[in-house]
Amino acid sequence: MEVDDNWWPSCLSHLREPYLNGAEEIVTVAEITSENRNGYEGVIESYTALVPENRLDEVLSNSGGIGHKVKGWGPGPCLDKDQSYVGNMWIQGPKASDDKLEALVVGWEYHNKSVMIPDNGFLLAYGLCPRVLKNPDRIIWDDLNAPFYDVVSVQPLSHYEIPNTYSTAEVLINKKYTRLCWFKEMCSCFCLLRRALL
Repeated sequence: MEVDDNWWPSCLSHLREPYLNGAEEIVTVAEITSENRNGYEGVIESYTALVPENRLDEVLSNSGGIGHKVKGWGPGPCLDKDQSYVGNMWIQGPKASDDKLEALVVGWEYHNKSVMIPDNGFLLAYGLCPRVLKNPDRIIWDDLNAPFYDVVSVQPLSHYEIPNTYSTAEVLINKKYTRLCWFKEMCSCFCLLRRALL
């Protein structure tokens, strides 16, 4: 039986639409949530990979996609005598390759907790400074040089509860900071989102 490439089951039909429509000022670059979407229950877990400009079309057109989770050492540097700790974190590149794509948001799981935080390189590139909000617990990163506030908003911790329910963790970035020259020169930011942003 042949299936039309444009056919999607109703519970996934929202995935055929662009993730962004271009009007949003705030971009979700990573999230874990069990919130209902289109009336369906399930879990959404997504991260954003940074892809070199010259590889963007190859990665986006790869039928096997790329990894959906951040990988790395840990938690905890348990090493053998002949090993050394490496703090790199990555998203697996196109299927059937050994590529490791840079993650814009890093994350890890430990027991029933999932952690999401922006990559230190991104925060350092813009010299962002954190402030902590309560109720809901959130870390906000501001560009005090501009000044520009609420550049990044992070709800860093998701709790898993049986049966298959996650509280929301998310990383949001103001779209203005996805367009600045650092991203255009270093990579084509937001592998899955770039075409809607730039």
